[in-house]
Amino acid sequence: MPGVDQDLPSGKGCPGYVARAAGPQAQSLIQVAQESFVDAWQQTMWAGTAVMVLLFVSSAFRRLERDELPTASPEPAQVTRE
Repeated sequence: MPGVDQDLPSGKGCPGYVARAAGPQAQSLIQVAQESFVDAWQQTMWAGTAVMVLLFVSSAFRRLERDELPTASPEPAQVTRE
């Protein structure tokens, strides 16, 4: 690529290109990108945990409601023959 110092460490993909193109700020730019990835990952994990808790609570309440529904009498009806 024109204008890119070939002495900088290279990598694969976009991070390697950014490291080569960023010049002296390459290391701090890579560190900021890694930290933002970790922050977003942590927030996503907490959001997933909250969704799982809501699903569990919803499932538990539905189970309780279903158990409280009126059911047929436990004793079978007796048939009398005349």
